[in-house]
Amino acid sequence: VRNGWGVESLRLLLVHGADVHAKRKDGKTAYQLAILHGNVGGATLLAEHGGEATLDPTERFLAACGAGSRSDALSLFSDDPDLVLTPEQQRILPAAAGIPNDAAVRLLLEFGVPIDAKDADGTTALHMAAWSGHRSTVRILLAAGPSLEVLDDTHGATALGWVAHGSTWCRNPEGDYAGIAEDLIAAGALFSSPHSDVDSSLSMASDEVADVLRRYGAVDG
Repeated sequence: VRNGWGVESLRLLLVHGADVHAKRKDGKTAYQLAILHGNVGGATLLAEHGGEATLDPTERFLAACGAGSRSDALSLFSDDPDLVLTPEQQRILPAAAGIPNDAAVRLLLEFGVPIDAKDADGTTALHMAAWSGHRSTVRILLAAGPSLEVLDDTHGATALGWVAHGSTWCRNPEGDYAGIAEDLIAAGALFSSPHSDVDSSLSMASDEVADVLRRYGAVDG
């Protein structure tokens, strides 16, 4: 649920004996993680199988954002205008971008979650949306003015490198990778960085993404 897997995967796990009440080392259940990462479908399924959790006010705020309920999020924020999210809680933004949950992404940005907040692997929302082929999410993020040259902490690549890699190796059959490459380049994304391996990532691009890159002179041939 943290990674946004669909309900069919979760249903299979439950059918084959997964414990809906099992907790991580930090005490969080799968249901709680689904709530806190904007995985509404997963949370609904887990609740039907007995999943539950007691959420504190900050977690209820995140749950409202994940569910796309601006009125509930605004009410909770009004009750605690000094509400501050921890770096771990800010990970809901890249998680929501990777599912995708566009309603949650919009609300989280509206309420001040840093657009370059990183998940546990050092990945931003723009990286996740680009890698997963979610063009609508990428456009929401671009409208908010992210840095296009932020590198992920694992591979040292930009979002443009991630869309190239994702278009081949982790392809979402419904993704618009070529469109995302166009959008990133139009917004000013660079083809290479002296501090990253983005060049090698671009070399992994699918044919349609490579066609876009050729038009802009990023790759030869």
